Amino acid sequence: MREAMKAIFRAGYAIWNAMIGLSCDMFADSYRNGKASSLYNTAGDIFGKIAGCTIPIATLFFIIAIYKTVSSTPPEQQARKFLLDTLKYVIILYISSQLWNIIGYIMDFASGITSAINSGGAYGQIDTQNNAVLTSIDNLDLSIGSHGLNIGAYILDALAIVITILVYFIGGLASIVILGATGLTVIGVAFERIIKPLVILPFSTIVLGIGACAGEGERMMWHYGKSLLALALSGAFMITAVQLGNAMFTTYDITGYFMKDPTATGNDIVKALVTIVQVDMTAIIISGLLKSMDSLVAKVFG
Repeated sequence: MREAMKAIFRAGYAIWNAMIGLSCDMFADSYRNGKASSLYNTAGDIFGKIAGCTIPIATLFFIIAIYKTVSSTPPEQQARKFLLDTLKYVIILYISSQLWNIIGYIMDFASGITSAINSGGAYGQIDTQNNAVLTSIDNLDLSIGSHGLNIGAYILDALAIVITILVYFIGGLASIVILGATGLTVIGVAFERIIKPLVILPFSTIVLGIGACAGEGERMMWHYGKSLLALALSGAFMITAVQLGNAMFTTYDITGYFMKDPTATGNDIVKALVTIVQVDMTAIIISGLLKSMDSLVAKVFG
């Protein structure tokens, strides 16, 4: 009976551990040197095919800029304005020719920050062999005490044991659902962290070309650059969220707030409920922090 109860919880914990382990690897992965390098190279190939659009687009918006700015400038300043716009156009063309290398430097910088924060290993994993729930099951008293001829006391003891066992079985099934759902949330955030920048990278030259035009184009290029930097740095944010979530879980003992002496015998039903929730809170806290961090990065970097 004990092994059957523990097997259910171990299944849920194994699901969570696999998902958080893969997610931590993805959060800390380097685009250029890690497992995502093949995706990065694919984005680079697409970038090379799209890069040919930069010169005609930049030329088009340069002509628009000439029409909008030079023609509205007083005659004595038109030559100076034309030279400044031409210089900007030349700089943009030069940057576009080196853009992929520049992006690589940015990603290496972001990867260095993530590596400094990540001390190795997956965080937030639940021990599938020795945690509070499994220990509680091992220490569970399934015996019926001696009550003499008091039949009612025997029935109450048996009923308490049955309810406690049901709590663990139902709690184990609920843990599988909770840990599976939160694990999918974490995996979703991890995949978005990897995919999002690689989707927008190939179109960087087009954005740069549009930025050749003054006004709205430059503002769009600025916001694009901030978003790209945010996505490159998101791994560091996510690793920080996972570490803090793990530290929060290990710092606060929820059982102690509900029970004055969690080690005391008796009241096994309350102890079972509180212990199950306490362990599952690891996944709930971490997944919530990751979603909040993802939203924060989007708001801060726009």
